[in-house]
Amino acid sequence: MAAAAPKSAGLHISIPEVASLLWIVLATIALLRSSEDWVPKQIYPLSFLGRAVGLLAAGAALMMLYFIIVKRLEALLWKDWRYFTWGLALLAYFLLVELVDSVFVLPNYAHIIELLTILFSVALSAWSLTSIMSRLASIVSPRREIPWIRPIWVLALWLAVLLAVTLRELPKIGPLPQPRHQDLALDLAIIAVLLVNIARLTLNWGRVGSAGRWLMEASLTSMALGAVAEFYVMLEDLAQTSKTLNVMGYTITGLIALAVALSGFGYYVLGTTPYRERPPVEGEGPALDWREFGLNLRPEGEVILMEFDPLCSPPELISSLASWLRRLSWKIVVLTRKGTPLKNIISESDLAIQVSSSRAAAPKELAPGEFEVGLDPSVILGVISRIYSPDQRMALIVENVSDMSTLIGLESTYRLVRALIDMLVPEGSVVTLVVNPGAHETREINLLRGLATWIVDATRYPPQVRKIV
Repeated sequence: MAAAAPKSAGLHISIPEVASLLWIVLATIALLRSSEDWVPKQIYPLSFLGRAVGLLAAGAALMMLYFIIVKRLEALLWKDWRYFTWGLALLAYFLLVELVDSVFVLPNYAHIIELLTILFSVALSAWSLTSIMSRLASIVSPRREIPWIRPIWVLALWLAVLLAVTLRELPKIGPLPQPRHQDLALDLAIIAVLLVNIARLTLNWGRVGSAGRWLMEASLTSMALGAVAEFYVMLEDLAQTSKTLNVMGYTITGLIALAVALSGFGYYVLGTTPYRERPPVEGEGPALDWREFGLNLRPEGEVILMEFDPLCSPPELISSLASWLRRLSWKIVVLTRKGTPLKNIISESDLAIQVSSSRAAAPKELAPGEFEVGLDPSVILGVISRIYSPDQRMALIVENVSDMSTLIGLESTYRLVRALIDMLVPEGSVVTLVVNPGAHETREINLLRGLATWIVDATRYPPQVRKIV
């Protein structure tokens, strides 16, 4: 059974999104109305090529963001991702107008449209990017090796190249007969926005893990390069500069900034997981080694049915199983009801999904690595499908099946559990179903037992482990 995507209910269009769309529409109408007055001008190939490549890169970034929002749970739930997408859309629109400006002489108000578009783009994208990375860097953990090329090296190397080019072109810089003071004010505003967001992101530097630190460094580098590019735009507004310096300082620097940002998001998608990154604790083992009870898991995937009586079973048994699986390098995902008395199992998890009967809207983030969802099975399946990765061994613990069957019915619960098993177990994951046998008739408990490859009788101690297949 294929996992359905989470419903997008509750995702409302906000003021920044509406304002961005209206700006693009109105600016396009204004430009098209003057299209008959456009006059061709001399084309500088390097400048034209740089803007064309930038437009393509912005389009690629928008496609990547769409993929991220579709695939990653935290991207679906954070409105900052949508704001960042609109910021990039404004950037792509700005580059489109710039491309037209490199071919035709546009009216003066078109230049004002360009400047305001890039100001809105930088303000929206930089602020949302900083908000995203401040939260994201504390959540993700690496599933692939962190890239050995550090973004800060790219920044240092390119600054050295720019310094050499600037010193070489220095004799060609002269006073501008009419400095563009109006443009200068917008240039300073853009640089100020970038510096403020660099400071915001730097304040969170010490709170992140290794994967998050690389993502933050990529974001800081891209914004720093953006500030450098805007400095050269400001220089062009104050002085007569060469085309080489303009292209290197503004166009190429902007492209490198966009490339660094793309590499950061690429690593986020391909190299990280949404699980909490837990530092290893030397010398500390799980309370129980379940292999002593005969539980030996195969790499092909398993289904464990744990028969657990909340009145007499030791509550630490479930959290001990989670701790043991995590020690065996499984990522622990817990699907539990909100308000469960078994709090330890959430603290042992790498990611917790709490089901609430009172929630009917879209999933909600409660804390880093903890989400709240409603009772809709399609939403639960969609959430699990977003956090699952084939190259990361996952152990899903459903606590508990009996509560869920009371809330949504045994048939719906069985279909949900069966779909989770079909999605995860063939890929080598482990699904543990916690069930209270006293809450079911014999035929119902036998129906659930038919799903298992292992049955753990935790109604007694020590627990009795029996292999089925």
